[in-house]
Amino acid sequence: MDGVFGKDNDRVHYEGFIGGSGEDGYRINVRGIIKRMRKKFLQCDETFAEIENFVGLGYRLANLTGAG
Repeated sequence: MDGVFGKDNDRVHYEGFIGGSGEDGYRINVRGIIKRMRKKFLQCDETFAEIENFVGLGYRLANLTGAG
């Protein structure tokens, strides 16, 4: 992942990173990242429920102030 930001800025693929196996292995990694993000938000706000899941499509932030 040397793209625009360079491999030094890749915060997901750390040393020793092992991606999910198989054709859909990446889904396991995305779910894990979203789960950790939700936990961090919940530490600040116990009512946090702003990450929406759309099966087969992905995730999005809901109810963004000033969005639209």
